[in-house]
Amino acid sequence: MDDISYEILAALRLGSVPAAGLQQFAVGREHELAEMEQQLDYVAQGKSAVKFISGDFGAGKSFFCALVRECAFEKGFAASTVVISPDSPLAKLEVVVGKTFDGLRLPEKRTRAPCLTCWKNGYSIS
Repeated sequence: MDDISYEILAALRLGSVPAAGLQQFAVGREHELAEMEQQLDYVAQGKSAVKFISGDFGAGKSFFCALVRECAFEKGFAASTVVISPDSPLAKLEVVVGKTFDGLRLPEKRTRAPCLTCWKNGYSIS
């Protein structure tokens, strides 16, 4: 079994969304995924866009966000996902921005961007 297949099965056993390989079993999201890929191409041209994903419990929001994040990584983007909730309401922009930075990941290793870690901790980058 290859590494991605193993990671997918391990995540599914835990009831969580796998970190990679999502396109291998994404079904029924072709239209939405095509729209998000168009948005990524739009942003790649130096423009900006924000998308909000909403839906009922169990509708696949986390899976879809992870799928879009994987597509963004493939196109060389850093990506972040923020859950708007009572703990991070949209009306408190400083909280949402903080969570955006906390969740920002780079495509190479899906790790936190080093410059943001320094920024968050108050270090300077030389």
